[in-house]
Amino acid sequence: MQVTILPALPADYPTLASILPLANAHNPIEQLMFRHNPTTPPSPTDTTTKPPTHTEPPSARWAMTQFQNAQTTPSSSGTKTHILKAVVSSEEDEGGEGQGVEGKAVGFAIVRVIDAPLLPAETGKGEGLKGEGKGDVMEGLEGEGKGDGGDGGDGEVNGEEAFEKTSDEMLEPEFCGMYMNGLKEIYEGWARGKPKHGYWSTLMILPRYQRQGIGTAVIAWALQHLELNEMPVFICAQPDGVRLYEKMGWREVGGLDVRLGEWGGRLERGWKGKGGEGEGEGEGVHRTACMVREAGGGRGEVEGR
Repeated sequence: MQVTILPALPADYPTLASILPLANAHNPIEQLMFRHNPTTPPSPTDTTTKPPTHTEPPSARWAMTQFQNAQTTPSSSGTKTHILKAVVSSEEDEGGEGQGVEGKAVGFAIVRVIDAPLLPAETGKGEGLKGEGKGDVMEGLEGEGKGDGGDGGDGEVNGEEAFEKTSDEMLEPEFCGMYMNGLKEIYEGWARGKPKHGYWSTLMILPRYQRQGIGTAVIAWALQHLELNEMPVFICAQPDGVRLYEKMGWREVGGLDVRLGEWGGRLERGWKGKGGEGEGEGEGVHRTACMVREAGGGRGEVEGR
């Protein structure tokens, strides 16, 4: 199997969006973030990548809005968003019908490069740290389900106000307000006054292709071709992605713990969490780790909470 990392084109967006719910099928945070359709959720072993429709999981439709927002962001915003795709091909695929030279898309990443230091928001203005025009630099905190984490609200506002502009029909505003604004606070505390830096928003790989070096290949490509190795890079990592990021030079500087039982969530089999006294079977504490990779891959010296 050969793996190639390429910049994604708009024509790729529907296929890449359909990867998100498959890669994150067992992520308890996704189950709480999105208003799920009454239809049966996708099987985690299903590698179908048909374009999302109104019957697809809301996370796939939401991913499309993220891609489209990135495409329409003006270059003058101070943030440049890169969408990457991972494609695989085998000897059988090469020249095969429907595959072409590139092969099959099995994963994607969203990476933002912020060109100027983020300044503190003006008190009472509700502006926050602005990213790329359509929302905030944190717009889309996902995790990594061999994928990874993302973005969210806009300044000092409540959950419904923060995410009304994204889509009321896709997101659960109360949980998203708590979760995304909590991660946003940690990010802002680290990024405020920082020079040019990166924000790794999302890394998603189809379950069938996980733990085969594809995520590592995507990160290595971005470090080289997007010059991320020359700047500090922040990421919000889900539990199953922490080891990969540590291997690639990231170190935890903080994190957000969510007691799943308080929100009606639970840990599924095989998904890591932090146990706690008095919690029922399947419940637990889910920790999203906020991590920093310093320029050159060194350990970050930022205090977390």
